Amino acid sequence: MPLKTEVYDKDHNINEYTLSNSTGGLEVKIIDYGATITHVFVTDKSGQKRDVVLGWDDLEGYLGNRGRNPFFGAAIGRCGNRISNGKFELNGQSYTLALNNGPNALHGGLKGYDKHRWTLIGKTNDSISLELVSPDGDEGYPGELRVELTYTVTDANELTLDYTARLAAAEHSVDTIVNLTNHSYFNLSGCSADGPELDVLNHTVRMSVHNYLDINDAFQPTGKILSTKSDTPAMDFTTGNDQEWHTIGERIGQVLPNGYDHCYVIDTDPKKYNIGGNESVNEAVVEVRSPLTGISLTFSTTEPGFQFYTGNNVTEAQRTKTTQAVPAIELRKNSGFCLERKKLANILPEEFAMNLIQVLCPAEEDAKRPEDTLTGVKLTDVWTETERFADTFDEIEFFADLNRSRFLATISAQNAFAESVGPLIVALIKCSSRPELERLVQMLMSLLKSQDYLYIAYSLSLWLAVFDSDFHQSEENRRLFADHLTELLTLCSIHCQTCNQNDTKLTPEFQLHIKVPALKTVRSILHVMSSQTALTSAHVSLGLQTCADARLGDYHSAPELFVHLFDCIYGVLNELLLQHKSVAIASVASTHTLIADLMRALMTVSAEQRFVDYEPPVRHELEICSKNMDRLLTLTAGLGADYAVFAPHLMAAYVSHTERVSVHAVVKKNVMSGMNRLLKVMSGADSNAVEMLYSRFTDSKRQIFKLIFDNFDKYYKFKGQI
Repeated sequence: MPLKTEVYDKDHNINEYTLSNSTGGLEVKIIDYGATITHVFVTDKSGQKRDVVLGWDDLEGYLGNRGRNPFFGAAIGRCGNRISNGKFELNGQSYTLALNNGPNALHGGLKGYDKHRWTLIGKTNDSISLELVSPDGDEGYPGELRVELTYTVTDANELTLDYTARLAAAEHSVDTIVNLTNHSYFNLSGCSADGPELDVLNHTVRMSVHNYLDINDAFQPTGKILSTKSDTPAMDFTTGNDQEWHTIGERIGQVLPNGYDHCYVIDTDPKKYNIGGNESVNEAVVEVRSPLTGISLTFSTTEPGFQFYTGNNVTEAQRTKTTQAVPAIELRKNSGFCLERKKLANILPEEFAMNLIQVLCPAEEDAKRPEDTLTGVKLTDVWTETERFADTFDEIEFFADLNRSRFLATISAQNAFAESVGPLIVALIKCSSRPELERLVQMLMSLLKSQDYLYIAYSLSLWLAVFDSDFHQSEENRRLFADHLTELLTLCSIHCQTCNQNDTKLTPEFQLHIKVPALKTVRSILHVMSSQTALTSAHVSLGLQTCADARLGDYHSAPELFVHLFDCIYGVLNELLLQHKSVAIASVASTHTLIADLMRALMTVSAEQRFVDYEPPVRHELEICSKNMDRLLTLTAGLGADYAVFAPHLMAAYVSHTERVSVHAVVKKNVMSGMNRLLKVMSGADSNAVEMLYSRFTDSKRQIFKLIFDNFDKYYKFKGQI
């Protein structure tokens, strides 16, 4: 049938191309935004046309303006799947990519190929060719890359996708990495009714593949290739002559709490899969059927593996298209499945690494011609994985479905989780409407009020990202969040307090995953309230109470964690005492008690054996302890406080510390430096303060006090008195 071209969105100059075969058995619609497959129409066993891919009715959906768009039907590049920590090394050069999925770079970054308008460069009655030029440095990737993607339909009801990627032929062009794919979601029942047709759990699957890649609790491949038969039978979809096909839903709960999301390995020999894949190997490896419609999909590829994903993060925020149901029906988890031919980059032992991540040199070309079949329709490159945890607030609603141990592993990685969700929340706040923002706030507050500490830790990380987004720069956003700030401050204080209760049985490590983001959030709240002139003494008291509660707990087993916690407490105190002195001065007594307690804790922690031995792994923490003593004293010096009342607590901590025989000389030096600074501050505030302090010590501790003065030259006038 002749190619049909129509305007899809006039405002954005986006076109739609319709490819049909001569039998009428297959019709495919593609838009040039993201080179996206929007519709695939197939005739079912009753002769009815079914649209068997998930998507949106208009461009606003693909732009993400109608809720999260989980890459429906889009072309993915420069590299599909995750690149751990957004970093890779090529030819001795290190590259850092934009992070958009926790600590990883996913599907090409914040603005991957799915978010660009492609250019039509060729067409026939049964095919179109689209091109995208990705400049050097695009999302952090090196080299200017020219990508060509050709869609072709055949009378055998096949849809093929051919990719060609070439680096610019510039004289100084550098190598790059590339792994292109497509992210279509299939529902072979067509999503035409709110019932069994709305999910794919009753779809039957048969595979010819016996191996898959193992993954850890943080969704990171371990490098092990496991057997579907002997290691995890629930992963096995191979069948013999006397075996029935397995349904997707039959064993879905046995592999992941969310469903299938694994890379199946077709061939473990990397030598067969260099530039351009292995076109001599293009056998069908997967067949999926819908018993309701009789429609089947057969998938084949020239690549060594493919990802099988069961739409685990599809939510009711997405809906059916008008070509599937009128009125539209809210989608749900497992409403679609994905198949993705892929390279095994960044996930296998070293022998696989560079062959399978597709290192592309200027003189080479990456021409991939994989083929898939859907009732004969060959749909290649169907990308599978969607973001987990924090990419949008739609996923927050389904946090209960997430694997708790995986989440804990994610947030345990040097706070990478809390730091990485920021760009996603920033993007969400910038592009969301007022009702969507209100919904976001309500969901975040609901999570924070949970009794489940994993939910609380997750919510606090998201709140921290909200504050990092500088949402308060907008007057409208300030009004939106203003009503929640006091309640949020109170909840942070409560959670730090209840962390210490015996019945919670939280380890010190996990307590810090609550206390650290809580303290950072408190500091942000205080800063925002101050900028709005809404800070009161009650808020200051809450801030101080949060610090006091966060300080409690036995951190002797993990002194490095306490040092990190202290930095967060100091941040709150600094915000209170230096930025809001007029308000904080009313709470100076409780502040002094808190600071003295913190000083004692710091000195105790610094005397832990691992610090005393001054081993290299903790040298940095020991130096931080010393620095923090001065930071605290600087804070108190700005208050003009009664040091004769406050100083004995702090000096007692110093003096008792010097009595420890095991204390390393470096720690003793830090102690004496701190005492010297305290005496200096005291003498400046009250000429009688040192004498009053001395009078409070017993004879044994007076001897230590004298030793301190013997080591410093500045206070000989006091030395004569004592």
